[in-house]
Parts: sequence; C-alpha cells; structure tokens
Amino acid sequence: SFPQLSKFLDKTFEPLWKKVKTECYYLWPVNSRDSKLSIDKQILSPSDFGFHNALQGNDGKLTFIDFDYFGWDDPVKLTADFLWHPAMDFNSAIAAKWEKAMVEQFTIDPDFRDRLHAAMPLYGLRWVMIILNEFLPGFADRRKNALETDTYDLEKSQSIQLIKAKQYCKHVEKLIPKLMVS
Repeated sequence: SFPQLSKFLDKTFEPLWKKVKTECYYLWPVNSRDSKLSIDKQILSPSDFGFHNALQGNDGKLTFIDFDYFGWDDPVKLTADFLWHPAMDFNSAIAAKWEKAMVEQFTIDPDFRDRLHAAMPLYGLRWVMIILNEFLPGFADRRKNALETDTYDLEKSQSIQLIKAKQYCKHVEKLIPKLMVS
C-alpha cells in the first residue's frame, strides 16, 4: 500500500486530468479532434528522442541510439516528449527556441501549433505516469539489474519520483491559463 501515492492520485492527478482533458479537447483543432492524423502530416519519429539517447564521438558529433519505438507519428508527440522528458532539463528560453524551431519546421501543417499547445498538458500528465513507474510491481528488480547494484533504495526512489510527479502537475497547471490566451 502506498498512501502518499494514493493521496496524490486522488487529490492532485485525477482532478487535474479531468480539467486538462476538457480544456484540451476544446482547444484541439476541430478537423482532427475525433480522427486519426492523416499520414501526410505524420513523420518517421524516433519517439524517445533526446540527449539521454545520444553518444558524443571524439569528433563532437552526436549519434542517436535507442530506436525501440521508431515509427510514423505526429510531430507534436516528438516535440512535446522532447520538452517533457525528465532527462531534458531545459530553461524556458531553450524550450521556447525548440518549440519555435519545430513550429517553423512544420509550417506545411497549419494545425501543428494549435495541436502542440492543446497537447502539451496531456503529454505532461503522460510523463507524470511514466515518472511513477517506480511504484509498479517488479520495477525495483529491473532497476537494480539495470544499475547493477544492490544499493538501490526503493522507498527513497519512490519518494523522489513522487516529488517529481507533483512538480510536473504544477507545471501542467501553469500551462492551462496560457493555453486559453494563445
């Protein structure tokens, strides 16, 4: 039993999810709200794109690795995941620069910017759930094996992840009023 996790899910996540789901639905461009994004607006996406999945060679060039989830997807997902991923700790200026560059990259899609703004809180909440994977049964064993150590402290790690999840929810809450203005 995880009383702190239950309290967080009931008092913070669930009400925020309901609010975000409603707001984002109405902000989503009508022509793609209830249908799959057409293939001409999708890209071949590495899905888990970020510096956490890159190696820098002696020449300074980056080589991206980990293409487990590579496939056709909405470029909004790539853009949002890059910004939300916990390993990508950007300041607001860098995040704005990334968003601007992606909006400019996908000008062929007139709804890209609107979908991105509508989707950002949804992806934020998705990352909250990913962050909380630490609470899943068997996760500690996988983590210990990956770190190849016996010093892994499950309770400490869960506590850290719960704090991160709360921070992500606060960030999502701050996005909602901005969505209504943009």
